[in-house]
Amino acid sequence: MRKKGRKGGRIEPDFSGPYTIEAINGKLATLANLKEGGGTRNEACQAFGYSLCTSMPVNTLWASEDKGHVQAVVGPYKLYDTSFRTLEGTNWLSDEVIDAYYKVLVMKEKNTPVHHINAVVASALFVHGRFETLRKMKFPTEDTWLCPLNVGAHWILLVIHITQRQLVLIDPLSNEGTYQRKVLRNWRNFLRRVEKMENEKWSIATLEHKRQQDSCSCGVLILMFAEAYLLNRVLSHIETSPNEMEKARFAVACTLLQNSDK
Repeated sequence: MRKKGRKGGRIEPDFSGPYTIEAINGKLATLANLKEGGGTRNEACQAFGYSLCTSMPVNTLWASEDKGHVQAVVGPYKLYDTSFRTLEGTNWLSDEVIDAYYKVLVMKEKNTPVHHINAVVASALFVHGRFETLRKMKFPTEDTWLCPLNVGAHWILLVIHITQRQLVLIDPLSNEGTYQRKVLRNWRNFLRRVEKMENEKWSIATLEHKRQQDSCSCGVLILMFAEAYLLNRVLSHIETSPNEMEKARFAVACTLLQNSDK
């Protein structure tokens, strides 16, 4: 197998085999590459805490021509070949990739019930102050909400804690102060429409994290930040180098294929 699905791509030693089959999930085989000492190696998936997986389905998608075909379905989100294309190289992630990955996090979360507001609705509410799409929304009962926000060619993450009356805003570029007042104001305006929470006092905070190092990895980072936040609310260990972003993109694509209902 090749690191890139293009002519001239170099052979990756991790992908050259021999393999053992660890599991089969639908059309996806989870493979382990044997090495001396009887161990296994697949740094991309291990870094994200998921089982070892083969790069073949992901590299095949990236090497193929986009035809608008559905390649995976995660909850209500359909992922096309063009969706997976946004995970390749230095492309910006599409909203359906982000929403689908958050859906996986919500399904895997066992300690605290989590609600995910999709990117379109969350951005309309918190960035643009529009509540039309939420007029008939039943107020979620989960205590923690994940909200991906598109602030204009850039993704940031908002986590809401209902019981604590707190918003946690995380910007991969570390410019949280640029958005905090607007986000908090729009949230308060929304709550005025919910009678039981109208007079509650809310605060907004952020967490220490490493800064995004390029202009294209914000989407990847809000996925990594959300996952780490749900685990222990610590983000400072998340690396943001180009090499780590490449690994993370592969791991996200592999995870979405593994969790597909298709």
